[in-house]
Amino acid sequence: PTGKINYISPSVSEYTTGLDKHENVKDLLYDIVYENDFEIIEKYIDSLSKGIVLPSVEYRVKTLDGNIVWIEQINSPNFDNNVQVIGIKGICRDITSKKKREKDLHDTKQFLNTLIDTVPIPIYFKDKNRKYKICNKAFVDLCQINKEDIIGKSVEESLGYIDESIDFIKEKDDLLYSGKESFQEYE
Repeated sequence: PTGKINYISPSVSEYTTGLDKHENVKDLLYDIVYENDFEIIEKYIDSLSKGIVLPSVEYRVKTLDGNIVWIEQINSPNFDNNVQVIGIKGICRDITSKKKREKDLHDTKQFLNTLIDTVPIPIYFKDKNRKYKICNKAFVDLCQINKEDIIGKSVEESLGYIDESIDFIKEKDDLLYSGKESFQEYE
């Protein structure tokens, strides 16, 4: 692909003026893309120069009124008779609200993790396969191992060094998973 633009939707005029001044994709992208995302665009253009069409790419663009908007560009390659990429069709959509929701969810998760970590009582959560999904600092301190050695593992895998307690923990888990208890308390 040469990078030459054959068609661009007039709706892109929200992001740039003088669409006719852009002879190739690279010029257009560098005109509208937010400066902090130039590296993303450089990787995208580099892949195109090698005949590789990324299925999608996300980046931020500057609107004419100065706002920053997240864009997802979904690409579809055009092939010649020798199955060589000769161009792409790209469809862009505004994903700003999706990115905001993702950030809000991440921030909430970080807050909850911090909150749980500051509770001085050992707290953990296991999934239905009895693998630890969450634990707080007090639980890590009690177990005297690294958090990475607990998360994603069963009690046998993570706390196997305390063999005499494994059966007790498994019995307590059985009660919890059977619904006979709603929480576990250890003394």
